[in-house]
Amino acid sequence: MLKNLSIRYKLLLGFFLIIIVFSSFVSYFLVRLIRLDTSLRNVNERAKELQLFLRLDNDSKQLSYAIKSYMITGNSRWESVYDTTSSDLSTVLQTLKPLIDPDKAVTLTKFETIMTKSQGTELLILAKTKEGDKQKAISLFDNNYDTQQTQSLAFIAALVKQENTDFFILLQQDEALLTTIQNLFIGTVGFVLFIIIAIAIAISSVIETSFKTLIQNVNKIAGGNLQTRIPITEHDEIRNLGIAFNTMAERLQESYTGLGQQVQQRTQELEQTKQSLEQQVQMRTQELQKAKETLEQTVAERTKNLEDQLTQVKKMNDVMVDRELKMIALKKQIKQLESEKNNG
Repeated sequence: MLKNLSIRYKLLLGFFLIIIVFSSFVSYFLVRLIRLDTSLRNVNERAKELQLFLRLDNDSKQLSYAIKSYMITGNSRWESVYDTTSSDLSTVLQTLKPLIDPDKAVTLTKFETIMTKSQGTELLILAKTKEGDKQKAISLFDNNYDTQQTQSLAFIAALVKQENTDFFILLQQDEALLTTIQNLFIGTVGFVLFIIIAIAIAISSVIETSFKTLIQNVNKIAGGNLQTRIPITEHDEIRNLGIAFNTMAERLQESYTGLGQQVQQRTQELEQTKQSLEQQVQMRTQELQKAKETLEQTVAERTKNLEDQLTQVKKMNDVMVDRELKMIALKKQIKQLESEKNNG
């Protein structure tokens, strides 16, 4: 399949696959994060519930302490503390009701019922204390209120314990979920990196194999093996390069074949010309040899003629010289005779 794609589309395919893998990883991780966020919200709600239950427990104890303090001291400040704490307790109860599950709601209802009875007893104690009848107030506290307070504290303690247990169980679950998400994140990141590297290696391997085949065959062509042809198996830019190199090799082979024929023909022509020149040189040599012999014969004859002429000239010269010498001697004798004649 990859062989039928161009390099551009191969790279785009790899990029697209990487995006798909990365998107899948991000989607999976977001789902896990949403689940973790939901769980953390549950933990936050549980923490608020636990805080409210602790406020109930604290308000219950604070009411009991305010009643005791008011009975002992008669200070109206404790009455104000009682009113504030009682109002806060009612607010906490109203806040808790829509938050807790049905099982806890049953226990909370029982607690609220006891607290309602306790509030009636508390008001009687406050009233008796204001009237100055401390004995009656103490009797109500010991016989009724203390028992009710113990029951209410037991209920609230059970609620706090259950809520605390649920909270830590949920917290442990969240911690396990967080650990799982961390491990999954590390594993998924490793897996995604592996997939990305594998895709990159696969695509680069396909491209590299094509280029290696192309380069090997091009080197053969460059080395002079013009019969080499690049196999066309791809449908990308390398295919176009292969076709171009094959066309170039065919044209070079045709050119070299034509050039070889021309060289062979020219060689034959030169050989014929050489043979023709050798024949002409041989003929000319023979002619020159004949001319040389004729010239030598002519020179010999001319030399002989010249020698004969020179001999004749020499003889004539000797005759002329002898005649001249005789004429000189004759002239001397004539002068001598003339001289003797004059003297005589």
